[in-house]
Amino acid sequence: MQYVIQTCTRLKHGLSVLSFQSENEAQTLLAPYQKELAEAGIEMRVAILTGEPPAALIHALRRRPEVAFLICNESGYLGRSLITGAVRQDSMPVPVVLVASKEGTATLPVRKEAPAAATRAA
Repeated sequence: MQYVIQTCTRLKHGLSVLSFQSENEAQTLLAPYQKELAEAGIEMRVAILTGEPPAALIHALRRRPEVAFLICNESGYLGRSLITGAVRQDSMPVPVVLVASKEGTATLPVRKEAPAAATRAA
């Protein structure tokens, strides 16, 4: 959560928490950080998602153009799915930042680069 707070502060962004848990469960998990978020001036919104993850998450992100990127923990459902390759990195409509626990280091499967002739200019 420290990375989230530092990043939101540096980028002057609010925080949208997308959760498959109930509103009460999500608020309970966020309660220890409320004071720090408020002191940093970070506006927080909680959105409860339903459906089959990660499809419901991808759908929710496509409907929220204000979401610049997604931060997830390596030990969570999405993090584990990205690490194992069950969810492809390029299926997410926004960049994903995978945060490792203090004990470990997150590692994602390495994507092979496209041949030089096939690359596109932005």
